[in-house]
Order: sequence, then C-alpha cells, then structure tokens
Amino acid sequence: MTRHWRDDARSAPLCCVPFVTRLLVAGLCIACAGAPAPSAPAPSAPAPSAPAQAQGEPLADKTRGAAAADAGTALKPTATPLSPALAERRAIEFAIVLASPKSLSEAFSLIGTSKALKLDEARSLAWIAARIAGLVYPEAAEELVPADLRNQGETPATPLARFAGEAAAGRPGTPEPALEGQPLAELVPALALFRSESRETARRALEGLERFARLGAVSALPGIVRGLDAERRKDWQGALGFYAEALSVAGDAYPASAGRARAFLATNRPAEALAELDAALSLRPSASDYATLRRARAEAYYRLGRFAEAEPLVIGVLREDPLDSGFVLMRAHLLTRARAYQQALPLLDAYATVDPGNRRYLLLRTLVAEGLKSRDEALKWARRGLTAYPDDPEFLAAAARLLFAAPLSLKLELRDAALAEGRELARRTLDAGRVEPGSTLAPLEAQLKGEAIAEAARLLLLDAVARYDWTTALSLLDRAKTAPGFDARALSGLVLRKSGEWGRALEEAAAWYREAPESEEAIAAYARALIGAKSDKAAQELITRHLAGKTSPSFRSTLLYLQGVLAKNEEAALGFFRSSLVENADNGEALVAMYDLYYRRKEYQRARFYLKQALAIAPEDPELKRRARELEAAGP
Repeated sequence: MTRHWRDDARSAPLCCVPFVTRLLVAGLCIACAGAPAPSAPAPSAPAPSAPAQAQGEPLADKTRGAAAADAGTALKPTATPLSPALAERRAIEFAIVLASPKSLSEAFSLIGTSKALKLDEARSLAWIAARIAGLVYPEAAEELVPADLRNQGETPATPLARFAGEAAAGRPGTPEPALEGQPLAELVPALALFRSESRETARRALEGLERFARLGAVSALPGIVRGLDAERRKDWQGALGFYAEALSVAGDAYPASAGRARAFLATNRPAEALAELDAALSLRPSASDYATLRRARAEAYYRLGRFAEAEPLVIGVLREDPLDSGFVLMRAHLLTRARAYQQALPLLDAYATVDPGNRRYLLLRTLVAEGLKSRDEALKWARRGLTAYPDDPEFLAAAARLLFAAPLSLKLELRDAALAEGRELARRTLDAGRVEPGSTLAPLEAQLKGEAIAEAARLLLLDAVARYDWTTALSLLDRAKTAPGFDARALSGLVLRKSGEWGRALEEAAAWYREAPESEEAIAAYARALIGAKSDKAAQELITRHLAGKTSPSFRSTLLYLQGVLAKNEEAALGFFRSSLVENADNGEALVAMYDLYYRRKEYQRARFYLKQALAIAPEDPELKRRARELEAAGP
C-alpha cells in the first residue's frame, strides 16, 4: 500500500487490474453520492426470501463466484464518460459492495493507489471496508486490512461512514435522503446482525437488504446475513439456501461455507459438512486456520466418529474458548472413550452447571463412574438417564452391564433380581437400538447405538453360556462379536461346538490358528474342531506336535484329554485321561470322561467319585445333572 490514511499525498497511478477493467468497459453504474442517475431503471432483483439453491448440496468449486464475473450487467451503462475520480470511486465501491475477501483486498489496493479521490472520501471508503472485513471476516481481517486501519477508533466525518459506524455497532438505521439509493448505504445496515441477535435488529437490517436487492447490485453479504438470521431461527434449510447464494457470488466467502457446514451438522449430515469445508479450503487455503472453519471441521470429524482427527481440533477450540460447553462435552467423550476417566471427570463437573439433563452428559457420567470402579454411583446415573430417556439403547445397555456385574457378596436373592433386571434391559436394548436402513442418524450416533446393541448381545450371550443355553447363545453370537473390545474367538468356538456347528467351528478355528500359531487357545480350539469334523488324523498330528514342545500345565492337560478322545481303546483312553488330571486336577472335561468310562464299565463307585468333582466345578451344568440322575437310577 502506498497511500497512508493520515496523509494527503498522492503517489502511484490507478491500478488497472482485470476486475476494474471489466467494470469500466461495461460502464457499470454503482450509484454513489452525486452520481448521475442511470437513463433507465434497473430491473428488479429476485425476491431475496426465496433461496436460490435450497437443496443443500455443496457447490462445485468451478461455479462459485460465477455471478461476480457478470456483476451489474443488468444495469444500464451511462452515456457520459466518467471522470477519473468518479471512475475510481465506483470501482472501489463495487469492490466493497461485493464484500468478498478478494474484493475487499482489491478495494484497499485501489484506494491505496488512487490519484483522483479526495482524502476524506478515501478514508471514508477504507474505514467502511475495514468495518466489513472485521465483522464479516474477522479471522482474515489482518490479511485484508492495512495495518494502520485495523485499530482506528475515530469514524470519518462523512455521512456514509457515520451511518456505517452506527450499523457496525449494532444499531441499523435508514439512510438519510442524501444516501438513499446508494448500494453501499443500503448494504451496511446488515452489519448490525454481527453485533446484535435481537429480532428488531434483524428486522431493520433485513429491510435494508430488501432495498439493496431492488438496486440490482451484487454482493456476498446479503446471503451471509440472511443465512445467519435463518440459523438463529433454526431454519436450517433456509440457511443452506441463503449461504449458497452468497457462495454463488463469491466462492471465497468462507463464513457462508462455515454456515452451510453448521446447517449440515444441525441436520445430521456431517459428511456433507466436511465436503463443504473442503470446498472452501480449495478456494482459500489460508482459511484452514480460521476458527469458524476449524470449529465446524472439529464437530464434523467428531460426528463422523473420526475421533483421532477430531481430537486435536477439539483441544484447539478449547484452548481458544475454554468455556465452550459443546466442545467441553466432546472432549469429555473423547477422554472417556480413551479410558482417561480422571481427566474427563472435571470436564463433566464443569458441564453440569450448563445442562445437567443433557443425554450425552448423563451417559458420560455413567461411564466415567463405572470406569472409576464406582458401580453404585454408575448405576445411579444410569437409572437417572433411563428416567429421562427410557428407550435409549445406550442407557439400557449401560444399566444392563452394571446389573450383570452385581457383586458376589450381594445376597443371593438380590443378585438374582439384578441379573433378571439386567436380562430384561439387555433384551429391550436389542429391540430399541436397531438402526434402520435410511436412518437420519449421524454416523457417530448410529455407531454408538450399534455398539449398544452389540454390548447387549454380548451380555446376553455370556448369560446364555453361563446357563448352558446353547441355542440362545448361538442366536446372539454374531451380534456379540461386534461389541467393542470383545475377543470372542474362544467363546465362539465353544458355542459353535456345543451347538453342533462343526463346519463353522473348524473354519473359525483354522483362521485363528493361522493368525496365531503359537497361541495355546487357538491350538486347542483348532484341535477340538478337527476332532468334531472327523479329521482325526490331522488332529492327532497337531496334538502330537505340540505335546512335544514346552507348554503350560493346563494346556498340556487339554492336549492329553484330546489324545484320550482319539484313543482306539478304553485302556489307552484311561491312561491319557489320568495323565490329563495329573497335569490339571480341575480339568472338567477329563473328569467327565473318567466318569463316562467307569459308568460304561458299571464301576459306579469310581464313576461317582469323578462326577462329584466335576459337579463341584460346574454345579449348574445340565449335562452333569443328567448324569447324576442317571447314576442314581443305576444303583449304589
């Protein structure tokens, strides 16, 4: 910049940028104080209350700003050649009225290189442009506004600057007669919406925009302001359309992109919000560090369940504004998912003063108390949540998990009641938590509800296995496997084998063994599945190979028991079963095998000895109870 705003020096000639050349060649008439009236009235602009693009899809980058290239062509060119001062003023006003970051930057450049403008006019226009930049594009203001204009408190003495100053302070008015019909004078009342959220302020500012629209001038500001007003009224579809209008005029008007992203987020469309933000950055890469876009991006990542990308942005927002309750809750959720319960606790304490009935807050209270081993406290929060949200699958699943975790020290009747209630809540979770195709849930909410279903299935699966209900366990198995952090491979093999699903059992066990060939659990599951699938030779080779190596006593006991199952005669089997019990006296399978062998031999005293030990390990096993009845009927 060569012009200094407190200096009346005239230095460089008028800058002939393509933007200005196009304006002057077309003879565009932007009305200004003392300008000749056009020879024919401008046609009416489209009604501003009807958004040009209300469907809400992100605009293609190549279409953004297309309207700006044709700005003002509907206005009748003047037949009288313009004086240099008038031409400069109109070019500058055109750039200010367009009100995009690029056009404001051009306006300052034109003012700084002007030779014909009077100093008070130059200062007035620069001051107004600085107010627009500071209010509409606060993050970019330092890039756009010359340094000596950023903190100017004194309003220039021109009527237009005084009028703009009132609007910039949140007090929109009606232009005095001398200013009527000037696009800039009809536009600046809209600045008041950035200072005030009152409906009266909005009404008066929007009236100014109605007058501005009738002039046929082109600006990004009306779409931004109308979009902001629609947001405040929670008219999200209207906001999408108005912001789209602003972007069709100036693609680099990033507040409109941020506004569309917020509207998409408010309507559970975070993927579209992210696409909108990406489109904005493709046009203005420096905007990646602007707070309005970073906030929207942080929330979009969070709502998409992309927690690793969301976390640093959420932390950044809270560094700038530690009192932003929405981001406080997001941060608490991220910490809870990372099991950082002690760090999440003070954030939840702070949020409690803002909205203690918030669903996510109550759920996080439940999860944090549970993570800190305060089961009773967690159950209290879960019940409070269920009172407010009785069919919420996340609360149902959390309460069910806490009830299933009833301590063994609890009286038997109380423990049984807790288990019964836990089963009921888990079943209700399966019914209430289904995410239907075509659901409008945001990805994060759909994910969390899906996790609640899986958790309920896991709880019911474990309960069914504990009750030896293999039919129910099989029906729950696939859903339970999707529960976060639940390694169900050993349990899955057990359920499949007990249910006679030998083909699936073998397929899963073989995959597990290939993945972890040194895992004792995987080897045992594979060997059992091979035996069940009648692949005795492969099972024998596998067992023999691993018996020759160094193993834990319990694993060696399992392999010896399986050797006994494969044995060709009773004597050989008896030897293997005895060796198995030497390695692990609590091997229930080997104890039952010994019982069965002696029962067939009608050596009932020895059979009773082994059955008694097996029942001590699994007293509720229906198969052991059947054998006890069988033995009792057989005689002493």
